[in-house]
Formats: sequence, C-alpha cells, structure tokens
Amino acid sequence: MLAVFLVALGVFHAVLIRAWPLGRIGWKCVDYVWLLFGMIGVLSGVQAVRQELAEGLLPEAEEFVRFEAASILDRIGAGASPAICRTLEPFEPAPRDEEIERRQREFDEVCAWFRAAKERVAGGLPAERPLTLARLGGDPVPPGTEFSIVEGLEDAVARYNRAQDTLERLTQQADQSETEATLAAVGPLLLAIALALRITKVTGELRLERRG
Repeated sequence: MLAVFLVALGVFHAVLIRAWPLGRIGWKCVDYVWLLFGMIGVLSGVQAVRQELAEGLLPEAEEFVRFEAASILDRIGAGASPAICRTLEPFEPAPRDEEIERRQREFDEVCAWFRAAKERVAGGLPAERPLTLARLGGDPVPPGTEFSIVEGLEDAVARYNRAQDTLERLTQQADQSETEATLAAVGPLLLAIALALRITKVTGELRLERRG
C-alpha cells in the first residue's frame, strides 16, 4: 500500500500539476473522485471486519446448536420414559374414577407421541427448518393439562430454532462472494490512491493561491 501510495502521488503530481494543471473548478471536481475511492476503501475494511468477526463466532454458534439439539433429545427421552409411560395407581389423588381414566388417557396419548418422536429422531433431528413439535412426532402433541415435559420441549425447540438462525446468519457473513473478495483486495489500494489524490489536490490548490 505504501508503494502504491508513493507511485500514485508521483503520477498525480506529474500529470495534474506539471503536465495538465487544473484550475479551481477542476480541483473541486477532484473531491468527487478521491471521496469515492476513499468510501470504497472504507467499505472494504468494514466488510473484512464483519467477516472476521463472523468467523470467530461460528465455532461458538455451532456448539450452541449442538447443545440445544441434545437438549431436545434429552426431553424426548424423558417423555418416553416410565415417568410418563405408566399406569396410574388407584391411590393417586382423583375425585372420581372418570378423572383417573381421563388422566390415564392423557398419559397414554402423550407417551405414544413421545415414543413416536423418539423413533423419528433416532438418526438425528429433522433437517426441515424451522423445527416444530409436529415434525418431531409426526403429529401435534396431544392436549394435556399436567405435562411440563411438553412445555420444556417447546422451549427447547424454540431455543434450537434461534440458535440455527444465528448460525445461518454467521455462516452467510463469514462466506465471501467474488465481489466481496475483489473489494477486499482492491479497497485498500483505492484508499491509498484516494489519499495520494487528496494530497495532490492540496498541492495544486496551494499553487493556485500563490499565483493569485
């Protein structure tokens, strides 16, 4: 960049001051050129910083996705465990036999859903995004009034989706397109040229002031 700056400075002084010197209006127009080059150079630096930050955050985002995926599998395993898949004992509190039967049906339905979900995720979570409970078990979770495990699974799925969104966003920011790669390579050089042109402009305007 230093070499480009010095070469550009020499060329601009030779052309714009000695060979074809500009007038006051010409030097004012030069502002458009060096400001444009400078803006492109600054944008290339911003893009490079964004990409570097995204690359640094990617491992943490990937680990967070794996953690939330494991949390979903743990909750599915708990829902398919004997804590849910069981027969209610007669001594459990219930005002009527009908209430016991209703609660038993709820346990059986939720148990069946969690067992189906456990089979579906045996090879890993579904690839469809966003992830939903219906995609885990094949059907919506049966309605129940006393199953905190379902609420815990819903929370885990919501966190997993947010983690996936963050990972996808960071992956896109870390990837560099051909245009961004060109900008990253050319931007610093354009910034050096802009500074050389700006210094040349100062020299030209000072010469005009002395002549005036």
